[in-house]
Amino acid sequence: MSARAGRRGQTLVLACFILALLCVAVLITAHVGLQVHRRIQLQNAADASAYSAATLEARAFNLYAFANRTQVSHYVSAE
Repeated sequence: MSARAGRRGQTLVLACFILALLCVAVLITAHVGLQVHRRIQLQNAADASAYSAATLEARAFNLYAFANRTQVSHYVSAE
């Protein structure tokens, strides 16, 4: 058996090891990408919820302001 034949076996083992590491790196990258996507979706949902709540609160304050102006105009016209 020549020295070259022994090296070919070592190269195959090293190539398999590098291929396994490459597969793990691709899977980790895909997993991180999915986690980022989920976090973006969650943040968008939280932003939409906060915007809706702020809109409702602003409408309520507008109603209170309108009611206050109506009461003031009634007090002014009664005097």
